[in-house]
Amino acid sequence: MAQLDLSNIWMPDPARRSRAAVVRGMARLSYKQLRHRFLESLLILLGIALGVGVLTGTETFLRFSASLDAEVLRSQAELQAVNIRPRTFDTSQLWTGDAPAAVRLTPDVIEPLELTTEDLLAIKGELESGRYVVAPSSIITYQRIVEAGGRPAVADDGASRPLEVSLRQATPDEMAFRGRALLAGRMFSWEEYAEGRYVAVLEEESVEALFPGASPAEAVGQTFVATGYGGGQPGQWQVVGVVAKEELNPILAAMGPGVSADIVAYVPHTASAGEPVTLTQISVTPAEGVSTEQLVSDVEVFFAQRHGPERVSVTNPLEQLQELSRSQRTTVLSLMGIAAMALLVAAINILNLFTARVIRRRRLMSMSVALGADRRLLFRLTLTESLLLGVAGSLVGLLLARGIVAILRMLLLSQAASLGPGFEELFGALGLGWPDVLLGLAAGAGVSLAFGLYPAFLGASFDAAEGLKGE
Repeated sequence: MAQLDLSNIWMPDPARRSRAAVVRGMARLSYKQLRHRFLESLLILLGIALGVGVLTGTETFLRFSASLDAEVLRSQAELQAVNIRPRTFDTSQLWTGDAPAAVRLTPDVIEPLELTTEDLLAIKGELESGRYVVAPSSIITYQRIVEAGGRPAVADDGASRPLEVSLRQATPDEMAFRGRALLAGRMFSWEEYAEGRYVAVLEEESVEALFPGASPAEAVGQTFVATGYGGGQPGQWQVVGVVAKEELNPILAAMGPGVSADIVAYVPHTASAGEPVTLTQISVTPAEGVSTEQLVSDVEVFFAQRHGPERVSVTNPLEQLQELSRSQRTTVLSLMGIAAMALLVAAINILNLFTARVIRRRRLMSMSVALGADRRLLFRLTLTESLLLGVAGSLVGLLLARGIVAILRMLLLSQAASLGPGFEELFGALGLGWPDVLLGLAAGAGVSLAFGLYPAFLGASFDAAEGLKGE
């Protein structure tokens, strides 16, 4: 005997069981309601688009600026060090409201302290909290190479001219300080630095030009003779090491080549100097386990004992850069605040207009409930209208943000054109990314949903009997 199949009676219609079908149906109904109130919907959409556009555009620029700051921090080893300079009188004090009536001209003000290589050697030998000690080259000397490896040195460019060398003054900690590896040989020692020996470390690209056919290892131990363009006694330099080619990040690569010379060699500050060399600055990095604040304190105590109190200025450039970045971002954050206010105004409009719209449709909704409509469905229907406006406004806002970013990129590129082609490539990377797109969509949809909850709850909670009594 055949059994009666009651599944069609107890199981709802497949269309009602499909969540996708329910969502599509609510979307169609919501779209019709929005079209019915086209002008109101358009004003809300434009408000959301304006807020999302400015918010996303400024966030994109802020994120790009932060990435540039991170590149700078990775590219500049000096930012990780403590800088020591002679203290000088700050003339800005004369223009402040609490300026002294008279300035006492002490010997410290008249004759500021001069930092020399003796101070640098003392720091290296006595300051335990310091790891690497370096000093910027006061002068990059250009000389003609008259002999290399016992043979006359001539540039291989068909002009039969002498090779030119750029002698860059450095300390033995220079390569370790900048994280550069040696291909062959070694860096000159602190003993050689103190004695002022004629030792040099070549760049990898300079080996072939100076010693044709020689490998970096074969170049170590060779000598070259260089003399100044104004004459003078030629100096014979011994190659003790070869440093690998430096891999520049986009920031430094954008700046292009620094000094154009056939040969680049790093030599001690003290080479060829008969007396201590004056330095404009000494930089020290903290030893392992030592904080920057502790190193600053130790350096101040060290120089107070060596030269007297308050003779040097000890600064941490990383803190200064961060402070500068914070001040520069104030404008961008202000723009984001304005964008957030615009978005808030659009959200309040959603709340007001949808509340008024729900009240106007009170009789229709009450009739729907009386006829058996699900209150949850009415709640979702109103909320879907709000969500559609939020998503549509976000999409229009993203187009606006793309235009804002394009204008910013165009302005940056116009300023970078005078700096070199590398900067054009660098600033050309400014553009909307997926994080920015997701932020814009989340901001528009989230605000519209949050401020559409009350109208949706109000529309679903009407009492059917009271709603049908009158308009």
